[in-house]
Amino acid sequence: MNIIRVPQLAWYETNELELPLPDSWQVEVYNMAGYNRPAMKPDEIKASISNPIGIPPIRELAKGKKEVVIIFDDMTRVTRVAKIVPFVLEELAAAGIPDNRIRFIVALGCHEALDRLDFVKKLGEEVVSKFPVYNH
Repeated sequence: MNIIRVPQLAWYETNELELPLPDSWQVEVYNMAGYNRPAMKPDEIKASISNPIGIPPIRELAKGKKEVVIIFDDMTRVTRVAKIVPFVLEELAAAGIPDNRIRFIVALGCHEALDRLDFVKKLGEEVVSKFPVYNH
């Protein structure tokens, strides 16, 4: 019996679902690039956002703008947006964008709307308490 393990319940715990497959099946697993690499540390995230490759940093792109909308993915993706957002907000502050001119919108596609608990999981309590956050 071949056993394939796939991640599940990523927002609640680290867990894998075991899928038993018949020995007669030829099974190959193709992981994404970077699958075995460790997650980026906060200083690496900050450096990547402050010094992007091939484009100006957010602080330059946002300079002189009146409002900012930050789009983020929904709960079907396990992107840890809460670890990234503080550095984006630092860049916006450096560009002179006041907090009251920043809002967040989740890109739902055809998925169900998020509730406050989901917003907190994606963005963190501090961001959800401070900024308007909308489903779209």
